[in-house]
Amino acid sequence: MLGKYVDILFTFFLASFFLSGVSAQQQFAYILGEINKNDRAYSIIQTFDGGYAVLGQTQILGAGAFDIFLIKFDSTCSLEWAKTYGGTENDLGFDIIQTPDSGYVFTGYTKSFGCGNTEVYIAKVDSRGCLHTFITLGGVEREESWEVIKTRDNGFAISGCTHSYGAGIFDILFAKFDSSLSLEWARTIGGDSGEYSVDCIQSDDGGYGIVATGLSFSPTDSYDVVVVKLDSLGWVEWVKIIGGDNHEYGREIIQTSDRGYMISGLTYTYGHSGSVDAFFVRLDSTGSLLWAKSIGDIHFDESMSCFKTDDEGYVYVGCTGLWSAPDFCIVKLDSSCEIIEWARKVGGEEADRGEFLVQTLDSGYAAVGATMTYRFSMIDTISWNILFLKFSTDGNNEIATDFFPVVNDVSSLITINDYVDSIIQISDISSEIETMEVTSEVSEMEVCSLLFLAIHSSIVDEPGEMLPARFVLRQNYPNPFNSRTTISYKLPVKGYVLLQIYNILGEKVRTLVAKDQPPGEYSVLWDGNSGLGESVGAGVYFYQLKVNSEFSQIKKLLLLK
Repeated sequence: MLGKYVDILFTFFLASFFLSGVSAQQQFAYILGEINKNDRAYSIIQTFDGGYAVLGQTQILGAGAFDIFLIKFDSTCSLEWAKTYGGTENDLGFDIIQTPDSGYVFTGYTKSFGCGNTEVYIAKVDSRGCLHTFITLGGVEREESWEVIKTRDNGFAISGCTHSYGAGIFDILFAKFDSSLSLEWARTIGGDSGEYSVDCIQSDDGGYGIVATGLSFSPTDSYDVVVVKLDSLGWVEWVKIIGGDNHEYGREIIQTSDRGYMISGLTYTYGHSGSVDAFFVRLDSTGSLLWAKSIGDIHFDESMSCFKTDDEGYVYVGCTGLWSAPDFCIVKLDSSCEIIEWARKVGGEEADRGEFLVQTLDSGYAAVGATMTYRFSMIDTISWNILFLKFSTDGNNEIATDFFPVVNDVSSLITINDYVDSIIQISDISSEIETMEVTSEVSEMEVCSLLFLAIHSSIVDEPGEMLPARFVLRQNYPNPFNSRTTISYKLPVKGYVLLQIYNILGEKVRTLVAKDQPPGEYSVLWDGNSGLGESVGAGVYFYQLKVNSEFSQIKKLLLLK
C-alpha cells in the first residue's frame, strides 16, 4: 500500500464552550478546515471510547481535488488523529460506522479508482485510521453511495444509486457484503426515469428498509419519496410512493418500536403557506400511512438527518431560513411529531447547514455540518468549513438561538401509492457489477502536525474574556511517549511564534510552528519524525517556544521506541 505520511500543517480553528450547570454536560462549537478551501463533514459517530469520528471531504492538501477526510477526537474533544484518503480526482466520504475491533468502515464515491466514471467504494481502516481494505463497485457510468450499515451476520450493506445498471437513467443500488467486504449480492430497484437512495436500515425481521427519492412513478412528473421493504436476501416485499403535486425528497428511515417506520425528508407540496418544509411520515409495518407532518415556517426548512431519542421522540438537523443563506438548525419533537419541544439555530449572514447528528452518551446531541459564516479570517474567501457542535439534552449551546417552526398535520392531503414487482423493476446484478480492490493504489495521508487556534470574536460576544492572561508553555502530553505527543501553549498577545524540537546535542530536529499567530490557546502534535519525515531515535529531546523577543522557554520530553 502506498502509505504516505506527510507533514501537513493543518489549521484547526476552534471555538469551544464548556458550560457549567446542573447537568454538567459538554457544549461546544468547533470549526475546522483551511483558509480558502472547501471542507465539509457528512457523518459523525460517537466511538466506543466516548470520543467522536467525523467523515467528510477536504481540500487540505491543495491539489485541487477533494479527498476523503476522517478525523478522530477523544472524549474531551481533543484531536487524536486525522487522515485523508484518495487519488488525483474527487473522492468523498458520506457515512461511517465503527466495527467491533474498534476500527471503522465507511462509504462514499470515488472518481480516482475503479473502471468507470464515478464508483461506489466501501473501505475498512483500523482504530488509528490505517487503511486495511478499499473496494470499488460499479460499471462504466456513474455510481454513488451515501449509507453503510452493519448487518446481523457481521457483514455490511450500502445504499445509493447506479447509472450503469437497472431500468432507468439511474436506479437505487443496494449491495450486501460479508465481514471481509466481499460482495455477496447486489440489486437495482427503479423505473424508467430515476431513483436514488440516501439511507437504509436492517429491519427487525432481518430484511432491509430503504428510503429513496424517485421520478419514475410520479403522476405529476415531480420527485416523490420512495420507501422499499426488502427481505433478507434483497428481494422486494413492498414499495410505497409518497408525494403530491410538487417535489418530495426522502432523507432518513427509522424503524419504530411497533415495527413500523418513520420517514423524514423535505416537502415542496405540503409546506407552511407554500414554503419548503421538513417532512415526516409515519408508516405501519406493511407500509400503510399512519400520519404525516410538515414542520417549518414561511421560509425554507429542511431535515437532513433524524433519529429516535431515548424518550421515544425524534431530533433532526438540517437548515432553516432563506434559501440562499440558511442557518444550521436542530429540532426536538415528541413521539408523534405533534409538539416541538425545542428548536435552535446557528448561523449568520452566510449559508450554514446541518448534515448529521447522534445522541451522545450523556444524552446530549453531537452534530456536524457546513458553515460559510464562521471563517478563519477576514481575508478568507467565502468557502465551506466543517461545523462541529455539541448540544445539551435540552438543546442548549452557547452560540445557538431559539427559532419557532410550526407543525402542520398533512395526513389527509398525502398521496401514497403501492407498487409491486410488475411495475417497479428489480434486477439482480451480482454477477454483472464489477468489484475491484484498489487498496494499494489509494494514497493515505496522515495530517500529523496539527495547529489549534481559539476563535474569539468570530463566535462569542465578549472575546476578551477568553484571552490568556500570560504566556504559557505546557508540558507535553503524554510524556514519555512512543508515537506522538501534544505540545500546548498560550499567547496573551499577537506575535511571531517559533516552536522547535532539538536533540540532546542541541541540533534542531523539527520546526513545528514558524508564523504569526493571534492571541489564543494552541496545541501542536509531534509524531516523532524529523523535518525530513524520517523517524528519529529514542531518547531525550527538548522543545522551545519563542515569541518575538517577549518570551522564550524550553521543556524536556522523552521519546520511547
